[in-house]
Amino acid sequence: MAAASFPSVEEMVASAIKARGSPARWEPSELRSLNEARDALRAVPTGASPESLFAAIRRCVPFSCGLLDTIRASRPFEPLDVIYRVPEAFFAAVADFVDQDTTPLVAMHLPVGVAYRARDLMPERRLRSLPVAQALYPHYGIDIPSVLTLSVTPRSYDREHTTIWLFHEQGQRGLTSRECQMLEALHADIAAAVERMRLPFLPENPLLAQIVSEEQAGYVLLRRDGSLLECNHRALLLAHRYAPSGAGRDDRAMFSYLACRAQEASSHQGFFAHYVRREGGTSMLEVNLHKLAKEHHSLPEDVTLIRLKELPVYLEPIKPARRAVLEKLSPRRQEIATLLVNSGFSYKEIAHELRLREGTVRKLTEQVYRAVGVRSRAELVAMLK
Repeated sequence: MAAASFPSVEEMVASAIKARGSPARWEPSELRSLNEARDALRAVPTGASPESLFAAIRRCVPFSCGLLDTIRASRPFEPLDVIYRVPEAFFAAVADFVDQDTTPLVAMHLPVGVAYRARDLMPERRLRSLPVAQALYPHYGIDIPSVLTLSVTPRSYDREHTTIWLFHEQGQRGLTSRECQMLEALHADIAAAVERMRLPFLPENPLLAQIVSEEQAGYVLLRRDGSLLECNHRALLLAHRYAPSGAGRDDRAMFSYLACRAQEASSHQGFFAHYVRREGGTSMLEVNLHKLAKEHHSLPEDVTLIRLKELPVYLEPIKPARRAVLEKLSPRRQEIATLLVNSGFSYKEIAHELRLREGTVRKLTEQVYRAVGVRSRAELVAMLK
C-alpha cells in the first residue's frame, strides 16, 4: 500500500477552522484556571526564560513539553525554535522530514489566535499513517502536538509568524477542543508575554538604567497616573518627530497620547501595536505597550513600558476589517499586495525590496488582481485602504 500523503494546505486550513467549536460559556472551574493562567502570564517579566511562559500556560491546559516557533515566510521549513523540555533526539529526527511536513504552512495561513490539534487537520488514522508521524512520534515519548497561532509581524519582506506547539506524552490524551478554546481565550496574554520575553532587558538588573542606555529603539516608562518615570533619548526624539499637530511639546502629553492610541489598537482593532504616520512622510512609528509588575523588575511601582520603533511606511499592515480579502492569497502574494497598497513603489522597486525579478513581480501582481477581483492597482488600493 502506498504511503499516505498530506492533504493540501488549503484543505488542512479549512479543516482546522471547521473543527473550532462555538464560543464557550465557561464553567466556574474553567474560569478559575483561566484567571490563574492569565495572572501568571501577566507576571512574566522582560527577558524571562521559556520555563515561566510554559509554566503559566500549564495552569490552564495539560502538556508535557513545548516549542515557541518563529516561522519566516521566506523559509517556512527553517523555524527559529525556543525549546521547552522537548527531547533533543526528536529534533535530530525532525531534520530528516522537514521538507515533507507542510504543517508549518498551515500555521502561516490560519488567522492569529486560532488553536488547533494536529488531528483537526485530517482524520487521525490518516495522520498517523504519514511517514513523518510513524518515524517521529512512536520513538521519543511524545505524541502529535496541538498548536496556537500567536502573531504575525507586519514586515513586508520575510514576514514572521509566531506559534506555540504543545506536546503530550505517549499514552496520555491530547488537548480537547474545549482546551483549545481556553488557549484561544489566553491568546492575547500569551502573545504579550512572548513579546516581553523578547525585550532586551534583564529582570535581575535595574530596569531604569537599562532603559536609559538602550539605543536600538525608544523606551518610555509611565506611572499608573500617566506621569513620566523614565525614558531614553531615542524615545524623546521619536515622540517629538511624530507628535500630532497641536499636541505641544510636553513630554508627558505626547507619551500619554501614544499610550492611549496603542491601548485602543490592542482593544478594538486586534493589533498589538499602534502605527503613527507623519503626513507626507516616508516612515511611521510603531508603538507597543507592556504592563510591567514592580516585583519582577526592581521598580518602585507597577508601570507601563512603551516601545517606540521607526519603520518604513510601506510596512504598515492591512487593517483587520480589510484583511479577510487577502487571506485567500499565499504569503508572498500578500506581501506583493501590501506593497502595492502602502508603498507607492514601482514594480522594479518592489522587486528590489523582495529580492525578486521584476517580471516575477508583474506576474504575481496579475495573480493578486485576479484573486481579489480587481483590474488595477488603484482598485486594489480602494479595496484595502
